[in-house]
Amino acid sequence: MAQYKNKKGDDSVTKNNTNSDHIDGNAIAKIQPIHQDQQARPSTMLRNEHPITIDITPCKNPSLFFNLTLRSLGVIFGDIGTSPLYVLSTIFDFQPSEAQCIGAISLIVWSLIVAVSIKYGVFILMADNHGEGGTFALCGLLTSENSFLGRRRKKVVIVVSLLAGSLLLGDGALTPAVSVLSAIEGVAIEAPKLQKWIVPITVIILILLFVAQRWGTSKIGITFGPIMCLWFLCLFMIGIWRTTYKPSIFKAFNPWEAFHYLLVEKKRGFYQIGGVFLSVTGLEALYADLGHFGRWPIRCSWFFIVFPAVLFNYLGQGALLIVDPTLIDNPFYHSVPHWGHWPMVVLATIATIIASQAIITDLYTWSSNAIKIPSGGWVAILIGFAFFILASYGYSQYRIKPYEILLLARAQYNVPIPNDELQVTFFVPNETIKVSTVGWRSWIRRWPLIPLALVYWQSWTELLFDL
Repeated sequence: MAQYKNKKGDDSVTKNNTNSDHIDGNAIAKIQPIHQDQQARPSTMLRNEHPITIDITPCKNPSLFFNLTLRSLGVIFGDIGTSPLYVLSTIFDFQPSEAQCIGAISLIVWSLIVAVSIKYGVFILMADNHGEGGTFALCGLLTSENSFLGRRRKKVVIVVSLLAGSLLLGDGALTPAVSVLSAIEGVAIEAPKLQKWIVPITVIILILLFVAQRWGTSKIGITFGPIMCLWFLCLFMIGIWRTTYKPSIFKAFNPWEAFHYLLVEKKRGFYQIGGVFLSVTGLEALYADLGHFGRWPIRCSWFFIVFPAVLFNYLGQGALLIVDPTLIDNPFYHSVPHWGHWPMVVLATIATIIASQAIITDLYTWSSNAIKIPSGGWVAILIGFAFFILASYGYSQYRIKPYEILLLARAQYNVPIPNDELQVTFFVPNETIKVSTVGWRSWIRRWPLIPLALVYWQSWTELLFDL
């Protein structure tokens, strides 16, 4: 047997030597034998023709570098860029003094400098795995054959990597609700009568956001970068303007202010570190999307656009609270000029949707929910997910239990809401998916759950008809 291939590499012909006289002469002239070493080579048709972006610099390809830098604003920095909406109102549940404002802002400033700028911007971005980044890419480096770690330590690294992935899922469960809710809260400042509709509007936006996942974001992804660029420009200008009201806020650049704040506040300051951590939420995207944009476009976006914008906006909010501590309910929107409230509400809503889209995309990528959930099953899970994150936010902020939220919602909106909706919402879709995939045998084997279902049904009907 003799094997031949076309000179263009797109076709191969296998003929028996005894039947070679039936091959056309022109075809013989266009083919050549394949050597043994050539058969082991991958086809050039499968080779990636896209340029490698990991080491792209403005000197090598200025147009590509600018394109990647602009796109990274919408994909990577949406989460950390919308944190000024809710960080300070989360840290303080009281009217802070000037020393407390400076101390809290100092914690935020040095978190951005140490955790994001130095740790990720300088060191972590250097640890790429063949141009790729992310938790599993780092895990691959630490568990490779060339790693100095032992077998047991490699297993520990794998477990830690899985835990890191679970933390991403937790971040994705909280970030969309908190971000969108914080953006819509700006409506209450201009129209107090719409206060009771903030939560329903947030739920509707979240539902539409999850419904849109089936179409993807490739068609509108090109608009994310310019919108986020406008958002960061507004953050920077508002922050610069507000810092002129109280220049003493620049004391926050002194790291002693952060340490002194923790020493004075003690237990309360320790708990407030959780709110400070919200200022750097989403920083893992810098390393996770390393293979998409490259280290230098990411660094350029952070150090020249994102970092100055969020830094001065936090400083501006701190200066505003020093002047008037009573504005702690929503310092972000109170720092915006009166004529710009409605445009800022619209821009903030779009920015939070973009930020939520990025984390939701990561969620679907990690858990493969888009293909594992049966057709239609995502509706029930979506409702349960929306209620769960809003209930969690209500409890964390105001210590309101989910049951109390249901009673308040029924009293305020006059809507028949069943009792124990949180449990029922998760119970029904879970059993529906199991029955549709496994069959009714799963229910037969779990007959003790029938009395539990009857209890839920009784409480459901009692509250449903008790209007």
